[in-house]
Amino acid sequence: MESLFLRQTAFTPHHSLTLSIIVCLLLFTHLVDGELYNFHVIVKNKNNVFFDLVKEGCDEAAIRISATLHTDEIKCIFDGPDHFNSTMQAEIMKRIISQESTSGVAISVSNPTLITPLIADAMNDGIPVVTFDSDAPESKRHAYIGTAQHSFGQELGKLLLQLAPLGGLYGIVADDTPNIQERVRGVHDILLQDSVWKEIKGGKSPANGEDNTDIALKKMAELAKEPNIGAIISVGGWPMFNETGWSEFVKMNRNLKLVVGDSVDVQVRSLKMGFVDGLIGQLPYQMGQIAIEALWNVTQKIDIEEEIYGTTILQIVRFPLTLPLLHLDKHHLGDLSIMGIVFYTIIVLLSFGFLVWTWIRRTHRVVKASQPFFLIMICIGAFVLGSSIVPMGFDDERCDIEDSKCQKSLNSACMSVPWLFYPGLCTVFSALFSKLWRINIILAKSKKFTKVKIMPKDVLVPYVLLLLSNIIVLTCWTVIDPLTYVRQEGTGSDVWNRVNSSIGKCASASDSSPYTITLGTISIVTLVLANVQAFRARKVHTELSESRFIAYIMVGLLQLVLVGIPMYYLTEDNPPSHYTLKVIIVFLMSLLPLLLIFVPKIHFVIHSGRKKNRKDKAHRLGVVVQDGEPSEQEERLHSEKEDDNDNDNEAGMMAGVIDTTAIAEQSIRSRRRINT
Repeated sequence: MESLFLRQTAFTPHHSLTLSIIVCLLLFTHLVDGELYNFHVIVKNKNNVFFDLVKEGCDEAAIRISATLHTDEIKCIFDGPDHFNSTMQAEIMKRIISQESTSGVAISVSNPTLITPLIADAMNDGIPVVTFDSDAPESKRHAYIGTAQHSFGQELGKLLLQLAPLGGLYGIVADDTPNIQERVRGVHDILLQDSVWKEIKGGKSPANGEDNTDIALKKMAELAKEPNIGAIISVGGWPMFNETGWSEFVKMNRNLKLVVGDSVDVQVRSLKMGFVDGLIGQLPYQMGQIAIEALWNVTQKIDIEEEIYGTTILQIVRFPLTLPLLHLDKHHLGDLSIMGIVFYTIIVLLSFGFLVWTWIRRTHRVVKASQPFFLIMICIGAFVLGSSIVPMGFDDERCDIEDSKCQKSLNSACMSVPWLFYPGLCTVFSALFSKLWRINIILAKSKKFTKVKIMPKDVLVPYVLLLLSNIIVLTCWTVIDPLTYVRQEGTGSDVWNRVNSSIGKCASASDSSPYTITLGTISIVTLVLANVQAFRARKVHTELSESRFIAYIMVGLLQLVLVGIPMYYLTEDNPPSHYTLKVIIVFLMSLLPLLLIFVPKIHFVIHSGRKKNRKDKAHRLGVVVQDGEPSEQEERLHSEKEDDNDNDNEAGMMAGVIDTTAIAEQSIRSRRRINT
């Protein structure tokens, strides 16, 4: 059987509680002394069951306030035209505000143009005025009490999309009052965005029901005759207030989806009998209560805190026997994984290209000065680190996770990411740390003018310890609680509260945080120590300024870690964004060391080769000496020779072998050159 579904949408529902508290406090501290309070409630149409509920709420509030004061002198007087007539409503308003007994007025405005000047007259005469259900926003009224009309209309449009997502042709029944027109705009805002539903053209929709049950039913019947019409939205409950006429209309138009505003008892009965598909309702009883409470506060010189007191919107809908087909968004990466392949290819080409260049140029003094061992270490570390991008792009888009082979492959991909990421990162960090550490050791020894030789093996102990630590933690993780590929329900749901999204991710059976925290701590400690060494070596100036470039790398990696960690957890529930973030971070972590370490060296080697060719050419041409003085060409060659000696000393410093007495000789030669 079909079932009923009730949803309460709270747009601004809490203000009535504030008003009630203020009223209660006042009632315990104030005596009325026999004064009579007549609060008039003026509606659009007294023969409308919606306004009957407003009257009941108004009466309840008046009785409650009177009972608290032990008096019966607070009255709610219900008034308005017998049928919708804006001119007659204005005349009633004019008559009421001319009476000396009137203490306050609450009015549902039919025509703001007619009512706004009357509200001004009442306020000038000291009669407080509030509007409810339908507002006159340009008037001087104290407050508006009622539904957010535009949101009400939007909910009507959403409900039609919920009931019939495939779309079609629809019509609207409304009237020309301001609150109803605002609802129509809300419906249009929703349905115009969704091209599946089109409104009837030719000026036939919205049809004016004139706030009259019989006329509204007639307009419904006219719209139902339109060819290919699939739905009708009545933004007010008028056609349903004639229970017999409504049931006959529905029986003749079973093919239509019917969505109606309001949810009074007669409408809910019709819904239970299957004579309407869904209702968007208001709380007219609450409107009547708040209106009297607000007027009472004003008469007692208590400021009203809010200009608009919103009441709650309800949704009551029948679940259809056959729900629309569920579209499940699995958040697959799709073509986004191509980005990872491209980035990985760049890292592979650069890593192997720089490694081959290092091997070919291993006898060049610049490469020797930087120790080929550490350069190769950086290339290998960047390659391993960048390789973790590949398994990050695996998901179950091209295979069924229920298949054991697919599940096994995805599990292996999940666990291979940390096995590639952390050792690769450790290798890069350790290589940079070791190079900086060697420089700082050499500088410390040079202050004593002693000759010291630092070999690569002397500074590799930290790397070995860090790598072993990573391997031990990763082994424990793999054996005890390995990562597996799982698909979890997402947080989203469709209009029928069915989960419509899922997320594929790598997760341990229990909790992987002890392992990730341990591995992350090892990496961060290494990065911090390397930054400390970079700071200590910041004033070292060599021919290639290698310590400066290493410092840039360290700072850049530290920034990536600080920015990437919070963003990593923020994007965890969005696999495409999460994947993009991880790929970019790994790519930059691999790219920075490669470019900043190797590009300056390659540039220098090319530049020094050109310089050497110019020197060889000058030697072949010979040197001309005139009047016992060296020629300009001879001076230039002599200067270049001294530069080469200086560079040799600086290169030796970078290589880890330095005779500190040469530093003093270099300094003396530099001063003599300046004096000359």
